[in-house]
Amino acid sequence: MAGDEKIWIGRNGQKFGPYDEAVLRRWVAEGKVEADALAWRTGMPEWVPLATLLPGMQAPPPMPPPRADDWGMRGFSARDDGRSAPDARATMPPPPSLHWFVVLLLTMVTGGIFGWIWLFVQASWVGKVDKSSKALVLFILALVSYLVAVVVSTNHTPAASMAAGLIFIGAMIVIYVGIFSMADAIRRDTARRGLVVHIGGVSVFFLGVFYLQAVMTWLARWKDTGKTEPGPSQGAVWLALILPAVPILAAIAIPAYQSYLIRVQVVQGVALADPAKTAVTAYYNSHGQLPHDNVQAGLTATSLVQGPYVSSVDIADGRITVTFGGTANRRLTGASLVLTPEMARDGMRFSCATDTIPVQYLPPACR
Repeated sequence: MAGDEKIWIGRNGQKFGPYDEAVLRRWVAEGKVEADALAWRTGMPEWVPLATLLPGMQAPPPMPPPRADDWGMRGFSARDDGRSAPDARATMPPPPSLHWFVVLLLTMVTGGIFGWIWLFVQASWVGKVDKSSKALVLFILALVSYLVAVVVSTNHTPAASMAAGLIFIGAMIVIYVGIFSMADAIRRDTARRGLVVHIGGVSVFFLGVFYLQAVMTWLARWKDTGKTEPGPSQGAVWLALILPAVPILAAIAIPAYQSYLIRVQVVQGVALADPAKTAVTAYYNSHGQLPHDNVQAGLTATSLVQGPYVSSVDIADGRITVTFGGTANRRLTGASLVLTPEMARDGMRFSCATDTIPVQYLPPACR
């Protein structure tokens, strides 16, 4: 079909197209375009209902078509100048126009704090274009939930850890609900202004605030210039987030793995003190008092009781001190655990205490 046979569509004071007849017939059948939408072809003196240009399609009830000069008053004319009408753009509140990559960098530099701030900036703008939007309320709820999860996680117990994890998951769900609600609000508002904006659900799910910012920056340019090309940089956002994914994941995984290794080393250090605990208990049962040192307890010299992560196990009046060294993590080097003997009805027990090892690295019996 020749280019001058294609059809332009008018909506909300703006002109879109041109489109093939086949495309418009399909859109009408799918409900994307109304049969009574105003339409125009090159050479026509005025705009008419679309159904009159699509043979065989039921036309809407007769209505007087608008005069061509009326369209000039509404914000666009029968001549396409490659720009959308200023009246539809003027009513849009200025979208946040900070480039999505700058948002990404600031989020990374601030450890995620700027990402939270920008969620609220975006939600505030969406609230202006869609008064029914609840995104701002959802993000406030998510932030409060996240802070509660952080506070709960400071209580280093299994129950607290599980509760903090569940609260954190709930906060993430609320964030996603808020992000998707913003995407829906943008779709509705741009459609009302005659713009066709494709916001993919997969991109919203994985790229979130950064992808929506690419859309908002595109809308800011459209508001200022009326130009819609090029579209939002979806591919660039994917690439920018995938590339740093490896170091980000490493930054999360490596500390967690190191923490696990430290806990293993502490457990092995406590296990290395088992022979000393047995010797102290045996000496007490035989002599009715605690041994003064390793030799009296029947063990080798302090410096000879070693392990891969332990430099010495020292007995002093029954108290056993395990000092970490060797190949132990630098956070453990020079630190020590003290096992103090205590008499109980069922025999001697040893309590565990330390002032030099953080509590998150200790086994449950030493906390």
